[in-house]
Amino acid sequence: MGTGQLATLIMQGFDGPIYPIHPTEKTVLGLEAYAHIEDVGEVPDMVVMVLPTGIVPGLLDDCGKVGIKARWSPRAASARWVAKASRWSAS
Repeated sequence: MGTGQLATLIMQGFDGPIYPIHPTEKTVLGLEAYAHIEDVGEVPDMVVMVLPTGIVPGLLDDCGKVGIKARWSPRAASARWVAKASRWSAS
């Protein structure tokens, strides 16, 4: 699902920086991929999480640590990580 959304973003002509995060791949659709958000080297404006909901809470923490203010997950939100995201946003 995430690769399809990334492909659509590229095909639509998005011209801003894109930093795919993938734990094992070095490239995704021809773009350099990073194992962790901390590896990017700059603070992205936004993160789009196309992930299983069970791993989202930890990644929200990682995003907060590097200073990312905006995040979006197109998957249905579970009450558990929505509550976590609300606490993170308040700090």
